[in-house]
Amino acid sequence: MSTGTQGIVRHTLIYGLGTLLQKGVSFLMLPLYTRLLTPADYGILALIDMTLDVISIGAGAQLAYAIFRFYHKADTEAERRTVVSTVFLALLVSYSVIGCLTMLFAEPLSTMLFGSPDRATLIRVASGGMISQCLLIVPFAFLQVTERSTTITTILLAKLVLQLGLNILFLVGLRTG
Repeated sequence: MSTGTQGIVRHTLIYGLGTLLQKGVSFLMLPLYTRLLTPADYGILALIDMTLDVISIGAGAQLAYAIFRFYHKADTEAERRTVVSTVFLALLVSYSVIGCLTMLFAEPLSTMLFGSPDRATLIRVASGGMISQCLLIVPFAFLQVTERSTTITTILLAKLVLQLGLNILFLVGLRTG
């Protein structure tokens, strides 16, 4: 195998292992979730998640893919840094503005989605998560473009452990549903 092919195989295996671990943990947590969450809870979470996915598209989530195109077209390291920093700044501004607008209009959005403003707080929390997510998009794209699959997978697994701990804390410890 050529060095390029070996690299592709290595990165694929690393990403695959990370994905397998994430899916495995999700599968193992399923009995806990089904015992502690109602079908209505799942529906609410899914609807908020889908809504914020659409909103994040409007915030420019796909802009990070510009890094893949322009990073390799850049001739110098300074130009590459400019590409990464420009995309990062653009996403930070757009996600912050769109996220803050979503928080501001959480009550009308909750009324539109659920028929009442009762779930505006959930929308605000999810919007805050969306804003913080933009802080990861560009660094992950940069790590991918510089072929650092082990670093990405390690960070994603650390994030998984944190999410798992918080899920258990809120569902089991605090019984917040």
